[in-house]
Amino acid sequence: RRCQIEGATLQTYLLEKTRVTHQAAGEYNFHIFYQILQAANEPEIAELLDVVTDSQSVEHFRLAQPRGRDKSVDEAQWTEVKNAFTNMAFSA
Repeated sequence: RRCQIEGATLQTYLLEKTRVTHQAAGEYNFHIFYQILQAANEPEIAELLDVVTDSQSVEHFRLAQPRGRDKSVDEAQWTEVKNAFTNMAFSA
């Protein structure tokens, strides 16, 4: 017996614009942004996503690593995201 997905639904998820460009003191941006910045160390991901990591661009989008945020957590979570994409056969 083969396990196959028999159905699915898609839901649009809108990012709150103000949270993308500005965070209140002590708040973080969307976690996937920090994970993508960690992934920028992987050349194929940086090229695929057209990730810009120069300090001026990163600061402009306020994606710089917040104080007290553990980069290793983002690295581990990025690995989980990649594994999930692989398991679901997502490709570029």
